[in-house]
Amino acid sequence: FAVLTDVCSYHRPGNLQELLELFQRNKDTAKISAGNTEIAIECRMQPAKQLYPTRVDAALVAELTRVCAPDESFDAVGGFGNEPTSDFSFYASNGAVTFGAGTTLADLDAHFRAIEKAGAELSLPSYRYRPLAAARRQLAWFAGPAVRNGATVGGNAATGSPISDLNPVWLACEAKFHLASCDDNGKVQTRTVEANDFFLGYRKTCLQPGEVILA
Repeated sequence: FAVLTDVCSYHRPGNLQELLELFQRNKDTAKISAGNTEIAIECRMQPAKQLYPTRVDAALVAELTRVCAPDESFDAVGGFGNEPTSDFSFYASNGAVTFGAGTTLADLDAHFRAIEKAGAELSLPSYRYRPLAAARRQLAWFAGPAVRNGATVGGNAATGSPISDLNPVWLACEAKFHLASCDDNGKVQTRTVEANDFFLGYRKTCLQPGEVILA
């Protein structure tokens, strides 16, 4: 699905493969617009046509909203397992969880609450959940419900903004980012980087042209 206007072209891919191929064709101009919290501000300072002539709405890309245990097989095309999980008992054994980049901050907070509840039912020590508690405290100050219902985990990280509420938490927790792109033949390529290597400086990340955050 695509709409062409005088300001920009608007695209809504239906799955991850379409998203990656779209970015490959427009690697120098494509920009994912999810919660629109950054783009809206930037477009007030510069003409939208100059900033992001290729807008991409990833709302239909289900692979970006999957949640799973980090040891599940990761297939960039198939996403994170078959269905999003609501059972976080796996956190008890490995103390980690993978969130798709399209997970909204409101959903992220709900997932954190579910994980803490699962831990309490299993009588796990509270220190296992300190990273989640830290993220939840940050989210409590992140704008309002309307923004948190649209803003996403990946969008918040991809800007590399120093005012991002969650990026300091990801650094402190030694989080990892799964990145993906595809070549001219549509072959998907993935890589995983530590948060410390993902953020390079003020509004700078290690994302390459045509590359997106998966989780």
